[in-house]
Amino acid sequence: MPNKLLKSFSEKYNVPMKQIEIFWEKAKDEYGENWEAVVGTVTKMVKNYKKTKSESNFSKTLKILEKKENKIETFIVLPSSTKTVKVYRQSNKTVLVDKKLLPDSDNITLEDKYGHRYRREIPLEQFSNNQYVYSMI
Repeated sequence: MPNKLLKSFSEKYNVPMKQIEIFWEKAKDEYGENWEAVVGTVTKMVKNYKKTKSESNFSKTLKILEKKENKIETFIVLPSSTKTVKVYRQSNKTVLVDKKLLPDSDNITLEDKYGHRYRREIPLEQFSNNQYVYSMI
C-alpha cells in the first residue's frame, strides 16, 4: 500500500496506522490489483470501525463507572414490565441509556426500583449519538 495513502486514511479518520494496514491487507486479498475497489473497501471498513468503536466505548465506560461508582441501575421498561435495561444515573432526575438497548420509540417509559418514572427527552437533548436521555416525570 502506498505510504501516503495509508497516512492520509489514518489522519483523516483518526484511526491507528496498524488498523489501516490490517484493513488494506484484507481488502487487497479480496480485490487484488483493483485499487479502486480496495480503497473503497478500506474506506467502508474504517468508517464502520469508527462507528463500532464509539458504540463500544459507551459500553466500556458503563462497566468502568459501574466498578468505580454505584451509578449503574436496572430500570423496568414499560409498557412491557418484563424487560429491564441498565442505565447510567447522570443526576437525581436524569439517566442515560444505550440506544442499542431500547427501540426508537417515544412510547417507552422507564421505572426505577422506587416507582419513579422517566420519559425520553427530545433528541436535541441527547448526551451523544449513542445514548438516550430520560428525565423523571
